[in-house]
Amino acid sequence: MRKFLKGILGWILKEPPITATTETFTETTSQLVAAGTAVDLYTLTVPSRCSMQLIGFGNNSLVWGTVFWEILVDGLSAYPRTARIYDQIGLESGRQAFQNINVLGGHTLTIRATNPSAADCMMGMALEYVLFYPN
Repeated sequence: MRKFLKGILGWILKEPPITATTETFTETTSQLVAAGTAVDLYTLTVPSRCSMQLIGFGNNSLVWGTVFWEILVDGLSAYPRTARIYDQIGLESGRQAFQNINVLGGHTLTIRATNPSAADCMMGMALEYVLFYPN
């Protein structure tokens, strides 16, 4: 075991530092969501060998209380607090900062708006993220 650990540590210590080029994106969209339906407002598949970090999110609606948003990675909640967002979080012009939502290359980020109410509703979102490209 000592020999194995010594080999691994030697390999790790000899690796050059990882560098990446970053690019920040801002996306906004809104859509009429029919009563009793869910709509994917935004979908991004992160390119392979890249990673993405969500740094800001804002949502808006004309109706509150029953409608909700979800931030999903590969169809699953990205983070416990993003499972169902019923309240307004930031605005298009002033997005709320998010932490700990990272998506690796090859995985898909989806922002889904759900309207379980009996009437159609306009729902929108603003998203800010950083894409990391390896050098």
